[in-house]
Amino acid sequence: MSSKLKSSKRYTGVFTCSLKSRVDQKQDTHFYIRFRSKGKARKEMVGTQLRDGMTTYKASVIRSKRIHENFGSLKNTKYKVHRRFIPYTFNSLFDEYLKQRQIKSIDQDTYRFQKHIQSYFGDKNPEAISFEEFKSFKDSISEDRKPATIRNILELLRRISNFGVRYQMNNGLSFPIEMPTLNNQRTETLTEEELQKLITSMDQDSDQNIAKIMKMALYTGMRKGEIFNLKWTDIDFSNRMITIRNPKSGRDEHIPMNQSTFDLLKSHPTHDLNPELVFPNKFGKKRVDIRKGVDRIKKRAGLPKEFRGMHGLRHVFASRLASSGKVDLYRIQKLLTHKSPQMTQRYAHLHNEVLREASEVMDNIGNTY
Repeated sequence: MSSKLKSSKRYTGVFTCSLKSRVDQKQDTHFYIRFRSKGKARKEMVGTQLRDGMTTYKASVIRSKRIHENFGSLKNTKYKVHRRFIPYTFNSLFDEYLKQRQIKSIDQDTYRFQKHIQSYFGDKNPEAISFEEFKSFKDSISEDRKPATIRNILELLRRISNFGVRYQMNNGLSFPIEMPTLNNQRTETLTEEELQKLITSMDQDSDQNIAKIMKMALYTGMRKGEIFNLKWTDIDFSNRMITIRNPKSGRDEHIPMNQSTFDLLKSHPTHDLNPELVFPNKFGKKRVDIRKGVDRIKKRAGLPKEFRGMHGLRHVFASRLASSGKVDLYRIQKLLTHKSPQMTQRYAHLHNEVLREASEVMDNIGNTY
């Protein structure tokens, strides 16, 4: 085969390639599936787009059937799988995942796995999980949780399964996981009165470390994980710059320190148990979540329940810059370390409103003569 197989990002074990028909020389997309059967890797062409109406979803369904056929035959025969092909459970897969994955969200992944996934599927291998079991799990995590939280949990479940497939540990889940859609265009802002109440609530809180973390989000627009990862070596007081390691943009970023940030960090002491991290928890470990503290401060300030705490403060930072009329969208993009300008466009209406008000100065020009 001359054309290289391209892996589907959405459906595990499904691959495509574009080839010309030998008959009419028309270009057509061929669909392949990969899975393990009796310890051996299998590849099967399941159809083409034009001739058979094949899609990645249909190919994924066929792969699911092949896996179930294989899994059932192994349980009903005396066939012994070679040791290296013994199906991994989610617990063992996640252990391997932690060893081989070096990503910035690994602490959040561990928290989500232990809190949500382990009790349901920890002792099961992915291919043995039925769709009914998955639906029951999804229903359980959907109670009183936001769509973004549900999506993060499901994404981790899928990522661990895909990790096992990629490293040929098992066949993975036998069904595709449809992710809930999110409305990520919501942009929070606070009135001047709400902001002052929030700052007062921060100053009055019993845990000043959490209060300072929230102020960092407000003063710099940094993401929660970026603040948790912040080390003293990332702070350059001489040049008033902060280095953000491994942001979402994919490369280290440098943002300037304003006076409020400079004063906050300059007065902040190092932790006895971990002098490396700027904001470790009381045990000296890197923080994973501060939701309880943030909710406590929000409640004291009387903020709306739907205000999203740390992420909301990032929006407040950007919204105030955009509505000031002093900062253009390109600079807001750089300060927020957005990968593309499209991500900053949610603040365009605030920026445009300032420009409109400025242009209206000319409305009175006729009255001056």
